[in-house]
Amino acid sequence: TEIVCYEKEIFLSVPALAIPLHTISGQPCYKYEEVHFQLKIHSHFIKHIATNEVRILYQDSDGYIWLPTYNGLARYDGYSVVNYGLNDGTNLPFNCYLNVVTEDQDGDLWIAAEKGVFKLHKLTGVIERIGSEKLESLNAADIFCARNGDIWVGGDRGLFRKRKAEDVFERIDLSSRRLGGVSSIMEDTQGDIWIAACESGLYRYDAGRNKFYTYLDPVFIFPM
Repeated sequence: TEIVCYEKEIFLSVPALAIPLHTISGQPCYKYEEVHFQLKIHSHFIKHIATNEVRILYQDSDGYIWLPTYNGLARYDGYSVVNYGLNDGTNLPFNCYLNVVTEDQDGDLWIAAEKGVFKLHKLTGVIERIGSEKLESLNAADIFCARNGDIWVGGDRGLFRKRKAEDVFERIDLSSRRLGGVSSIMEDTQGDIWIAACESGLYRYDAGRNKFYTYLDPVFIFPM
């Protein structure tokens, strides 16, 4: 479930709702119920979205709501919609699924997309395709900006990182095998990076020790 609030309007995405119940023994069980929500959506908002195929909503530090879609990126400020199209680097527009949006420490947006990684410079409104053979062939499922400024991106072809002081992404692999099918990336309160990979399990990257920990049975440690 994802809820994004903007002033008095609410964007709500509910895939399913599990309501906890309790049996006589006191053990919880769950019952799925259909829940109805009454939302007020302005007609001007709907008609200015380029497509109905909207992915995961994101609210940036300025309060704007960003909607990654199949036909570019849309920004909603509570009153109007601004659409940002994609460009392949030769001034030719094209469509692809934009999956996830995140904001870096400079206030710019990074976009994980079906056809690689893009960056939106908010001051100019220009979307830049990150030029790299590895990234252009990547179906990027998630992208994340860590507190130290590093940008992490993962997808079907593995895990990549761009350090804050660098301009290029590097592939991150374990010493014994290549990561694949990365679906989710997050950072914990200790500054460690957690990576979920549908093809190979759950991993934690300890930045201080520069080591990966894999959470299978048994637990192994892979130095980079």
